Amino acid sequence: MKPIQHLLDKDSASIFSQVVMKAKRLEALSERLLPLLPKELQPHCRIAGLQTGRLLLIVDSPVWLTHLRFRVPELLDTLQKEIPWKDVLQIDVKVGIFPTLPTKLKPISKKPSLSSECLENFHRLMEKTTSSELKQALQQLILDTSHTASS
Repeated sequence: MKPIQHLLDKDSASIFSQVVMKAKRLEALSERLLPLLPKELQPHCRIAGLQTGRLLLIVDSPVWLTHLRFRVPELLDTLQKEIPWKDVLQIDVKVGIFPTLPTKLKPISKKPSLSSECLENFHRLMEKTTSSELKQALQQLILDTSHTASS
């Protein structure tokens, strides 16, 4: 049995390696193209493909399609001056749906605290319950909350 890395190797003629190489090329193209666009247009545009001299760009609304179409001649001229882009002969722009880039979530600064009344209710419930699992979970909740409150 061959390791999975074999499927992704550049030398391999597998479909997986071809997909990975194409994705990496599109990512590299995006990194070079997007900075050439006006800042307000950058989050609304993605490269969908490059094939036989035609660069396909996708925007997320007709408004941005209009903005980008006016900039296509200037963009094409700029791209053709750069060595890796010399094979781009035409730019097509279409409206499409693409996932937005994930944003980084802000970490929660502290654990939520429970009121003293709520803690008392948990204590009473813990004393009355016959379920050892529930008793253990309540005890852990009380300990975690008490530790947070004293910190």
